[in-house]
Amino acid sequence: MITYYTLITILVGHWLADFFFQTDNMSKNKSTSNDWLGKHVAVYSLGLFLIAIANMEYMQLTYTWVAINGVAHFFTDWVTSRASSALYKEERYHDFFVVVGFDQLIHYATLIGTFIWLANP
Repeated sequence: MITYYTLITILVGHWLADFFFQTDNMSKNKSTSNDWLGKHVAVYSLGLFLIAIANMEYMQLTYTWVAINGVAHFFTDWVTSRASSALYKEERYHDFFVVVGFDQLIHYATLIGTFIWLANP
């Protein structure tokens, strides 16, 4: 069972790791450069790890959880950042935000789903 504290920690941790810790260069270049996307995912994974340790009772699954979500984040962003970048350039702002929102939905579902799966073997 996932607790309210754990759920909030996951959501805040994701926001910090995906937005707050992301540099301007990562934001601008991850849609065209796998190198920049890789840097973004490395920073994301480190941020996610630092936040995950706030859930000390789940420390045994932290490394696996962060690794799975780092890989999933790379592939999700590889698709969604390219799609949203193209829409933004075409000035299709509503569609751009729909893709950004869908990207976040995928991340949240992956983070929470993998946590539940790993915490309840």
